[in-house]
Amino acid sequence: MASIIKKGSKWQARVIRKEFPVQSKSFDTKKEAQLWANEIENSMFTGVFE
Repeated sequence: MASIIKKGSKWQARVIRKEFPVQSKSFDTKKEAQLWANEIENSMFTGVFE
């Protein structure tokens, strides 16, 4: 499950899913954070996450 949090002037996306390491990254816009989180979740779901 992804969470998007505003930290100062940046947006932080964090993806937490069982059996995978926690992934997090900061972005300038909320939309960029959401897109990245969706890509990570999809790669985990389809089994192509490295």
